Amino acid sequence: MPQMCGRALVKSRHFINYNFFEDMKRFKQLTGVIIALCVTLFLVSCDKEDLISNDATRNFKWRITNGTLIISGKGEMPEDDLRWWDYKNSIKAVVILDGITSVRESAFSGFSSIKEITIPNTVNSFPGGYYTAFNSCTALTTVNFNAVNCTAMGRFGRSSYHIFQGCSNLTTVNIGIEVKKIPDFAFYDCSGLTGKLTIPNSVMEIGENAFAHCSGLTKLAVGNSVKSIGNFAFYDCSGLTGSLTIPQGVTSIGDYAFNGCSALTSLTVPKSVISIGYSAFSGYINVDAANSAFSSDDGILFNKAKTTLIQYPKGKTGAYTIPESVIYIGNGAFAGCRGLTSLSIPNSVNHIGNDAFGNCSSLTSVTIPNSVMSVGNGAFYGCSGLTSITIPNSVMSIGFRAFENCSGLTSVTISNSVTSIGFCAFLNCSALTSIIIPNSVTTINDSAFAGCSSLTSVTIHNSVVYIGSFANCSSLKEIINHRTTPQAIGNYTFYNLNLTQLAFFTLQKCSKMP
Repeated sequence: MPQMCGRALVKSRHFINYNFFEDMKRFKQLTGVIIALCVTLFLVSCDKEDLISNDATRNFKWRITNGTLIISGKGEMPEDDLRWWDYKNSIKAVVILDGITSVRESAFSGFSSIKEITIPNTVNSFPGGYYTAFNSCTALTTVNFNAVNCTAMGRFGRSSYHIFQGCSNLTTVNIGIEVKKIPDFAFYDCSGLTGKLTIPNSVMEIGENAFAHCSGLTKLAVGNSVKSIGNFAFYDCSGLTGSLTIPQGVTSIGDYAFNGCSALTSLTVPKSVISIGYSAFSGYINVDAANSAFSSDDGILFNKAKTTLIQYPKGKTGAYTIPESVIYIGNGAFAGCRGLTSLSIPNSVNHIGNDAFGNCSSLTSVTIPNSVMSVGNGAFYGCSGLTSITIPNSVMSIGFRAFENCSGLTSVTISNSVTSIGFCAFLNCSALTSIIIPNSVTTINDSAFAGCSSLTSVTIHNSVVYIGSFANCSSLKEIINHRTTPQAIGNYTFYNLNLTQLAFFTLQKCSKMP
């Protein structure tokens, strides 16, 4: 009997030990499930309400309530308390309350679940570095912008990072009724913005590039308190359609402010405007007759006296005769007018401005009258349809890049009045075959004829004291130089040439000559 009890006890002990280990295994598994459940419940509770406050000296708080991150406090957002990053995937909206003055770089960068952002009255800057506060918030659709006097949104210069860079689904911007200034680059390149944009009556200044490249905008209403529209403010808003009236009270319209708004049929300038920047518009311009600084005729913008032609509509086609009252063709006046085919310039004109006819690629005929004294930098840049040009006796200088990339130009006549041929003046005029430099010219600047790959012969008179580059004139076989004393030669003047005849030069910087 004792033996049997012993066996029974042994068997029972083995049975108990086996179940004990099985129970421990199940306990560990159950513990893991409980821990995971606790973590989940914690995160869910964070979605309902999670209030975290720093020390009292910083007065900065944030909480997440039902997917909305609410930030409160006073002053700048601290750099070392961005702990909402731990919950970035559960944050659907961000509300910054009044009191916060600056939103930190990368504060919400890459938060792919945020759909709506509210910026308060008190924010005055969004410091930017490589990443900006809201860049790559790819789900973002709506911005409520209430910052009254915000002056900086991102970092700009050689490396520019705009505040909503990569927010490809941003479609709606609501500007608060107390906002006084829309900062430079505020909504730059937000091409997803659609429909009508309303600038409220409180706004007095629209900053540079504020809505540049917002190609999805179709309508624009500018409030009646706006005084200044900055450079490039609505540049390349190609979706804007119909007509636009700038409200009375605006005094300044910056460079390229509405350039590239190719679908606008007309734009009306009020009597209050006294300053219009370089190439500010693309379409037809109508100026209030009461305006004291500007006037218009058939959609063309002039100064009040019509002595300066300021801008010609890019959509106009065919030939045009400049009025005889004009003495100055303004900078960029016809730039990008690709439908312009021929032009008549009257004898009243004495100056052709910089980029005046830049990229008028269909322009085949133009005569520069004897009244013109100077041809500006880039004046005929990219006029690939021009085949010949005569520089009259009245012109003293040919500007930098004046005829660059005029690839159809086969003949150039330079008069005896010209003393200087500018840098890159005839760069890449690949159809030009010969050129005679008159004895009035003293300087042929660097790259003046570089890349003229069809040029075979150049004649230079004895007045020239400096010769710039004929680099990459691969067909050039002959240079006849009439100067009897040495002259200075620029770097790479004879680079990649196949000269067979050279009359006279001081070859100070040429390592090899055929």
